[in-house]
Amino acid sequence: MNPGTKRMCMPAIAAVAALVLAGCGGSGTGGVSPATRGPITGFGSVWVNGVEFQTGSATHRKMLDTAEDHMGAIQDCTVFSVGMVVTVRHGDGDDNATEIEYEDDLQGPVQFLNTTDNTFEVLGQKVRYRGTTNIKNGPIDNGLVVEVSGLTASDNVIDATYIEVRPGGSGEYEIKGYVYSVGTDNTFRLGPLPGVSTVTVDIAGATLHDIPGGVLAAGQFVEVKTWSTATGRFPNATIQATEVEGKEDIGHSEDRDNHS
Repeated sequence: MNPGTKRMCMPAIAAVAALVLAGCGGSGTGGVSPATRGPITGFGSVWVNGVEFQTGSATHRKMLDTAEDHMGAIQDCTVFSVGMVVTVRHGDGDDNATEIEYEDDLQGPVQFLNTTDNTFEVLGQKVRYRGTTNIKNGPIDNGLVVEVSGLTASDNVIDATYIEVRPGGSGEYEIKGYVYSVGTDNTFRLGPLPGVSTVTVDIAGATLHDIPGGVLAAGQFVEVKTWSTATGRFPNATIQATEVEGKEDIGHSEDRDNHS
């Protein structure tokens, strides 16, 4: 089936695929299912990185940020949207999706919107959008809270394939990334890729979840939640964390191996 096929869903934005070089294949050994990661480019069933993954009532659809699980006779396009970067777990040697998982990269208020180069910042992390980015409930503007999904380019900017403008201007915000270094003053540096440092996180009073031994270390992939943002331009300001949770490192850059 062509990836632009509608099948009772919104049409695909096929050009989103141009932002992704390829997906990530697994071996299926050790009880781990092969997985492919990339932005959704169409429905009927779910298209990722030029591959149509077959879905059905046995496919487990997970929205990891909200802990929503969907199974049964449900349309994929009612759970996911074009542009969302998902991880598809499938059979060894086939394209039958057993699980599809989604979680965003960032959620927080827009700062320093630059309509000349189509960039803005969320919690100190720079984001770039394009004409192919699926922007839901737009337009984007400073102060609006957005959810961002995309892949990180070599310049450490997240190339957004999906942006949703969220209602309201306050609440719990979040940023995911890799621990770059841990200070002795209850802070650590965080970046979108390993070995990259973009923002400072203060963990004084924060709750740590799923951190081995309760000790942060360089290279760990984590999610940071905060209820407030510091004034001034990031990364010179600091994120005051309420929670830090260890997450599965499934890769977040645009440079990926071919699906197999």
